[in-house]
Amino acid sequence: MVVRVGRGSTRVYQYTDQPAPIRNHEECSRFGQMALAQNEPMYGVKGLSALYILPSYDIVNGTTIDYMHCVMEGVVKKMINLWFSAVGQPYYIKPQMAEVNARLLEIKPPNTITRTPRSLDQASKWKAEDDLLSTKDMLEIFCRDFERLYGTHTCTINVHLLRHLTHYVALYGPLWTHSCFPFESMNGKLLRLHNGTQHVLQQVITNWELLKANDGAQLTNDAPEEAQRMLCQLNNKDHEHRNWKKLNGKCYCIGAMRSEQITEIGCGLREEEGQVFTRVWLKGEIYMSTRYQKVQKRNSCVVQFTDGSYGEIKYYFVDKTEKVMAVVSPFIKQNPSFSCKKLEEFVFPVTKEERVILKEVTDISRKCVLIPLHQTYLCRIPNFIETD
Repeated sequence: MVVRVGRGSTRVYQYTDQPAPIRNHEECSRFGQMALAQNEPMYGVKGLSALYILPSYDIVNGTTIDYMHCVMEGVVKKMINLWFSAVGQPYYIKPQMAEVNARLLEIKPPNTITRTPRSLDQASKWKAEDDLLSTKDMLEIFCRDFERLYGTHTCTINVHLLRHLTHYVALYGPLWTHSCFPFESMNGKLLRLHNGTQHVLQQVITNWELLKANDGAQLTNDAPEEAQRMLCQLNNKDHEHRNWKKLNGKCYCIGAMRSEQITEIGCGLREEEGQVFTRVWLKGEIYMSTRYQKVQKRNSCVVQFTDGSYGEIKYYFVDKTEKVMAVVSPFIKQNPSFSCKKLEEFVFPVTKEERVILKEVTDISRKCVLIPLHQTYLCRIPNFIETD
């Protein structure tokens, strides 16, 4: 239905416990033909898409919802605007923006996440797994409460589309497999293939051919460092720096090692000399430690181990038996009090123990995000396939 908003109007989608039946291809085709014949939209269909000429193409099930535009640039930005622009509403919290900004900027994600948190003052620059039944239930609750909290006039098409997300996940897999994010990323790469405004097409084609020619090119082992680094940059590959040292065939030490007496109380280790270092490469990821002070806006030393425990890595060392160890301050998982129980699998409160323990570096499972609020929370990253 259409409701008045300010001096204009907007189409909204009220929440109902019994949603309308999902349209099918034949129905949309019939409405499209009627719209063309009457020269006006028919039940929301404005005409026949060119996609109708594709054989065996289903316009409903074959046209999925884009996660980037619907969720990240749609609902998320809508909520930010409601919280910080709707003057006079009970949910208006712009007077608390300084506190919100401070809390956001306290979050230090691991280097797995490309972008660090931004202040809400930069919200215009914000960029944009798999229990379907529970996810569908949570989205239904979200849409129902959205209308109750913010009013019917805020229930736009993007909010309504949340109720259909699990349908397309069931058809095509996780949302990140068919979102616009990769296309946006490729647009950024194309922009870097030209300079200036003259002969843009020729520049893009020429530079693209150069990149293809470089793909697979190899240098001799004694090639200069600058040449190796340039080739890796052209091929968009990581460059193995010369300050990396291979350890036990499974990981690399990054940076210098230095001999040090290991005297940590509670480690269950007698005092002995070890080769101490602050960063390690393992399974394609770089893990840091609290001793590494050069990075201030990220925290890549909070991890989960293969036994399900969590901790913050203080430093790494190689013992006399060539075993690579991590000295860890363990976290104790507390009982959360979320109304949504499914959320507890990924976000939960923790407290840090005073003692330290030893863990083998190969027991590291994944990085986690530490969120300091009135209570410290730990967030597990759901997967490492999707990129931001």
